[in-house]
Amino acid sequence: LETQTHSEKVDAVQLLMSLKNQGLPYSYKWEDYYANLKQHFEEIEKGRSGFGFFDKDETLSLRLHIILLRYMFGENGLEELLETLSLISNGEEYEIISSLRALIDFPSLETNKISGNSVQPILLQYISSFCFNESHNVRYCTVQALYSLIESQYTNFVIERLSKMMDDDAYKVRWAVLYQASLIKKQNEQIYNFIIQKAKIDNHHLVRRMVEKDNN
Repeated sequence: LETQTHSEKVDAVQLLMSLKNQGLPYSYKWEDYYANLKQHFEEIEKGRSGFGFFDKDETLSLRLHIILLRYMFGENGLEELLETLSLISNGEEYEIISSLRALIDFPSLETNKISGNSVQPILLQYISSFCFNESHNVRYCTVQALYSLIESQYTNFVIERLSKMMDDDAYKVRWAVLYQASLIKKQNEQIYNFIIQKAKIDNHHLVRRMVEKDNN
C-alpha cells in the first residue's frame, strides 16, 4: 500500500530474503510467489517517507532491496544496481549506511548466484569506496560489509583493506575489525597476528579488551 512507509517495506523485503534462504522444512513454491510479486514492484516502490520529524526518505534503500531480491531469484538488474548505488553514494549518510547494511547479508544469502558473475566486483568496489569516508559510522558499516565478502574471490583485497582500517582514528572502527577477526585468521594467519599485535597496544581500552577477551 502507498500508505505504508518505505522503512516498513524495507523490513518486509529483508524478512522475505531471510526466509527464502532458510531452507524451510516443507516445500514452498517460491518461484510462483515471486512471479506474482514481481508484477507489483512498481506499486511496492511507492510509499511514505514516514510521519515523524526525524523520519528519512528511504526510497533509494527500498529500490536497492528490491534489486537484491531480484538477484536472489536469478534475475539480472545490473544497470539498475549501478544507477542506484551511484545515487546512494552521492546521497546522505543515512542512505549510505542503509545500503551497506543491506549488502552485509546479501552475499551470504545467495553466494552461489553471485559468485563469479559481474555483480560481485561491483559490490566490492562500492563497499571499499567508503573505507576512508569522513563519517566513522559509515566506516564502521563498511568494515561489516567487507567481512561479508571475505570468502569471495577477492579475499586478499578484503583482508588488506581490513588490515589498513586498524589505523582508523575511530576506536569503534578498529573494534569492528577485531570483532570478526577470526574470519581473517581462517584466510591469513600472518595478517591476523599482525592485527592482534596492533590491538594489544591500542590507545583505547575497549579495543585492547577485545583482544584480552579472546585470549582468556
